[in-house]
Amino acid sequence: ETVSVAFRDYTSQACCLQALRIDPNDSRAWANLGAATPAGQCVRVGTRECTRIECYVEALRIDVKCSRAWKEVGADLAPGATVRIDTVERHPKDCFVEALRINGDDSATWTSLGGVMAAGESVSIGMRDWRKKDCFAEALRIDPNCGAAWRGLGAALQMAETIGVAGRQLRPTDCFAEALRVDPEDGSAWSHLGAVLSAGEPVS
Repeated sequence: ETVSVAFRDYTSQACCLQALRIDPNDSRAWANLGAATPAGQCVRVGTRECTRIECYVEALRIDVKCSRAWKEVGADLAPGATVRIDTVERHPKDCFVEALRINGDDSATWTSLGGVMAAGESVSIGMRDWRKKDCFAEALRIDPNCGAAWRGLGAALQMAETIGVAGRQLRPTDCFAEALRVDPEDGSAWSHLGAVLSAGEPVS
C-alpha cells in the first residue's frame, strides 16, 4: 500500500526512511522500519544495510523502553536464537518479558510469551510470577476473543485440570472449543480437541 505526498508515492518503509532522514534517533521510526521490512531482506539506512532485527535493536539502543521493538525482536528470533541488546544476550522469552514490563496490556505479547515458555517454567513480571498457563489466561482477560490464547491455554493445562477465566472454571476441552468459536477454521485447535477427547478428557 502506498500514499501520495507531493506527487510521489511512498510505501510504509519509505515513510520510515524519511522519518529517519529527518531524525536518525527516532526509536519509533526504527521499530516501524523493522516491521515494514520483509523477513530475510535488508533495508539501506544512510550507508548501512539493516535487517529487520537490526532495526529493532537500533530502536532499543535509542530507547530501551520501546515495547514494540522488544515484542517484535522476540517474534522474529528463531527458537533457541539470541540477540545482543544492551550488552546482554536475549532469548525470545526475555524480549517478551521486557515488552510486558513496559506494556502489560498487550494480549498478543502475553500469548507469545506463553508460547515460548516451557511447562513448569515461570517468569517475574510486576509483583508476581507467571506460569505458562497464567500468560494465556492474562491474554484472555485482556482479549477474550484471542483464539491463539485459547488454544495455547488448552494445550498448557494437564488432563482434567481446570483454570478460572472470566468467572468460569474451564477444562482443556472448553478452551479448544472457545478457540474454535473464535475461528472455526483453526486446524490446530481441532487437532488438539480430538486428541484430548480420545484420551478421555472430561467435557464440561
